[in-house]
Amino acid sequence: MSISTLAVWFLWAALAYAVALAVFILRTRDPEFSEIRFWLLCLLENGYDGETILFRDARSRRFIRFQKYRGDGGAPGIKLTFPGIGWGKAFVPRLREYAGQKGLIFEVSTENAPGYVQVMCGKNIDEAFAL
Repeated sequence: MSISTLAVWFLWAALAYAVALAVFILRTRDPEFSEIRFWLLCLLENGYDGETILFRDARSRRFIRFQKYRGDGGAPGIKLTFPGIGWGKAFVPRLREYAGQKGLIFEVSTENAPGYVQVMCGKNIDEAFAL
């Protein structure tokens, strides 16, 4: 095994360990609202395109996902995603109405994850947090 192969393997193992530790911490308690807003701001300002933060309720196993994206003209934004089927189905009408009132883009995915609801919040951390 070459040195470069060993180095790559070591980096992947370190990344897997860090992710497992972060998941363990988030699974053992629910984040406070101030923490959620902080992480959304970090994602928008420092995250890579496509980077994701997943918040999951420790008791019910329900979750929401926020992802950084690049919109028109390369402007960064945050997208909320959660299942529009199963437990999430009851929230879809209210979320659609709220997004319409605030001028946010609301769509239901039909491709990679059919039935998943996506709301494009743009740079508006307060609206992403309110969702």
